[in-house]
Amino acid sequence: MTLVAIGFAWQLSLKNLRRDNARLTRRLDEMALNFQVAQQRADFHVDSHTQRYWESDAPSMGSFSSPDLKIEVSKEIGAFRGFAFDKQDLTGVAISAGNSAFQGTTFRHCKLCDAKLVGGRASFQYAIFSDADLSGALLDGDLQGMSIANADCTGATIRGLLKRVDIDGAQFGDADLSAVSAENLNSCYFFKPPTYNRNTKFPPDFNPESQGWRRVL
Repeated sequence: MTLVAIGFAWQLSLKNLRRDNARLTRRLDEMALNFQVAQQRADFHVDSHTQRYWESDAPSMGSFSSPDLKIEVSKEIGAFRGFAFDKQDLTGVAISAGNSAFQGTTFRHCKLCDAKLVGGRASFQYAIFSDADLSGALLDGDLQGMSIANADCTGATIRGLLKRVDIDGAQFGDADLSAVSAENLNSCYFFKPPTYNRNTKFPPDFNPESQGWRRVL
């Protein structure tokens, strides 16, 4: 029994260490990205009054409330990089962007029901979807180092890397994660277990229970 207890404690410590290392790596990468974004902001203007957006007190840099909105900027590099769409209603929007799109972009408390957000290489890196409503949405991109903590991903389809992502308390009932590799899902971290149900689709070699996910009805 003593050896079993020691082995269990060692595995738990190793798991916590990996989680803490992932958080630290993500934070360092975020700092580097924020520095790059800050450099690019020097020539960016919000509107005809030439107000720089990092000086703005507005809660968001974009307001797209039309459910029929479709945007395609697939040839542009870095589209929407560093933008803040916090608390916006983006229900049903379809945005297809190119490489490095949505890097460092924030969607905190954003309503993205049935939205389609697609990016190219290095897209969505360190983006923040914490507390967002992603029910029925499609996210397709690199999705590396981002956060979907406490997000409602019910019925969502997520494709791409999904590597070293903060999934703390995220809800994945009826979601389709089958296009994400088991290795990348294993690299995701959390304190509060993410939830799933019997209809959630995972890659065949991923065991959510063994990774600490919590099954709900």
